[in-house]
Amino acid sequence: MSGAWNSTIENITVSVDGLSVGTHIFELRVVDTSGNSATHTVVVTVRPADFAPLFIVAGVGGVMIVVVIVIYLVRKKGSD
Repeated sequence: MSGAWNSTIENITVSVDGLSVGTHIFELRVVDTSGNSATHTVVVTVRPADFAPLFIVAGVGGVMIVVVIVIYLVRKKGSD
């Protein structure tokens, strides 16, 4: 991509949504009207979403803990 940039009011942003799993290297190079330039490299690593089942297990476990606590409190209140 290229275009004019006003450093006092603009940020340079690039969407990385939809990248495939793996390592992607992005190089940003800016050049002023005098020919001066600066380059910065950004490495983005996309990992597979294999952690999703862990969130499901944690969520189910959390619900089970809440259910057990509610049952305990109801039984305790009933015995008072």
